[in-house]
Amino acid sequence: MSRSRWLCLGAIAALLASPLVAGCKRRTPPIARRVWLGPTGGCVATPAHPTSGTFACWGVNDVGQLGDGTTTARKWATPMRFGAGTVVELALGERHGCGVFEGGKVECWGDNARGQLGDDDRARRASTLTLDAGGAGVLALVGGAHTCVRGGDAGDRLRCFGAADEGQTGDGDWSRGVPVRSFALGAAHTCVAYARGAGANEMVVCRGRAVAAPREPLLGSVVVKELAAGGDHTCALVEGGTVRCWGKNEDGQLGDGTRVSTLDPVTVPDLHGVIQVAAGLRHTCALLQIGTVVCWGANDRHQLAIGTTEGSVRPRVVVGLVGGKEIAAAGDGTCARLEGGYVRCWGANDRGQLGDGSYVEHSVPVQIQFR
Repeated sequence: MSRSRWLCLGAIAALLASPLVAGCKRRTPPIARRVWLGPTGGCVATPAHPTSGTFACWGVNDVGQLGDGTTTARKWATPMRFGAGTVVELALGERHGCGVFEGGKVECWGDNARGQLGDDDRARRASTLTLDAGGAGVLALVGGAHTCVRGGDAGDRLRCFGAADEGQTGDGDWSRGVPVRSFALGAAHTCVAYARGAGANEMVVCRGRAVAAPREPLLGSVVVKELAAGGDHTCALVEGGTVRCWGKNEDGQLGDGTRVSTLDPVTVPDLHGVIQVAAGLRHTCALLQIGTVVCWGANDRHQLAIGTTEGSVRPRVVVGLVGGKEIAAAGDGTCARLEGGYVRCWGANDRGQLGDGSYVEHSVPVQIQFR
């Protein structure tokens, strides 16, 4: 065959292939800068786009808990916009969610049957809560049916509202005149870590469901960097990179090698170099400084991603996951943001809560898929 004919055939092949190449490029997952996970769905923050915004979310949406103004479920990561401003932080629950906007405004959406959206109208609709002490340090977290918002220029004001049948909102106002270092909401309990202030020591205070909320202050002699609350347990990442947990332990979610529940904090043995901790309903995960993710607790829905459904009372390394930068856990699932911005999730997926376009439970981390 002549050289000119080869050139013509090559040109034709290139023209035919170009739409395919372009299509492949369009399907390349956007880079994720943050990841959030709720019991029935999740969101990622992506680089700003002029039409699709900076967030993509997935999961159950029957009462508008995804915040897009619809009740349409999403099994893929779908571009979303929240209100007219710029969202800087998200909080996702099973039936409601909240967003923190620049300037300190907090908007909540979804189910409001128990006042968890921050107003007295119990209709299931989007609601807006405006923090009157906005500014630096504004943060919102949601639990089973309650919400807490931290604000104020010093980050020392914490208000909670919504379901209070088990005392999970405390007296509504957790402010003590000292900064709130961290706080976490479980299914029906709340724990708050206070920083050292004038005449006060570092301490953790919990209120709510008895099996998860000790009555007395905890961890008064260590600096708590982060709290993570599950269904009925809580874990604290303390200075130095170790983890201490308390609460229900029937599935080994405290990670101390036993299945004995306790309201006294126990140290997760042989676990060092932790930079983040995340708690699901009955399991807990930790991100190590070296980029490895370890998990422990219930595994009947593949929450631990170890290739079996056998639970573990001690940390187990998640198989096939390296370069971890951030983790998020909720319900019976977990997600990890990896170096390069990819997000992989594992565990229960019967309601599309892992965002990979399927309803198949995953025993190994799978990449979320963008619509």
